[in-house]
Amino acid sequence: MKESQRLRVIQEKHIRRVLGNIILDYAKGMRPVVNGNSVSFRQSGASDKSYASFRKYLDVIYMYAGTISLSHQLNKKSRSNALPIGDIILNPGSPGHAVIVIDRAFNSSKEYIYLLAEGYTPAQSIHVLDSKNNSTSPWFKIPKTGTINTGRYKFNDPNIVTFK
Repeated sequence: MKESQRLRVIQEKHIRRVLGNIILDYAKGMRPVVNGNSVSFRQSGASDKSYASFRKYLDVIYMYAGTISLSHQLNKKSRSNALPIGDIILNPGSPGHAVIVIDRAFNSSKEYIYLLAEGYTPAQSIHVLDSKNNSTSPWFKIPKTGTINTGRYKFNDPNIVTFK
């Protein structure tokens, strides 16, 4: 199995394990309760497995999911090694920004280049970024330290995060 396929399977299992329970709980009537900066769920609605209920669930997720929650939920890692497909370059904040590594390649010297994608809030659709580098476009060279500039966003001291 290719690395990209293996990572996709791991991520899909993780998303199903984490979000799947939340979706099922929401359908059973569990609703979010916001207290300051924390959100918990409690039984306060009727059981509803309709599409309309699912859309309301998505509205809740889109309202609270963002770069700050990603920075708390994902594992931070070093940029010293090559970034695997699925890693996220993250600047948490309000507003913050994130791009995801969707592919990578390397030459005989093990110098990596990366294909990156981004979306906007809510991230209902994503697009591939173009590095504008004549020799590698649309691929990006990611430095081991310092700023990462995607042309659309400048990550001054980004977190590199990965799914648990």
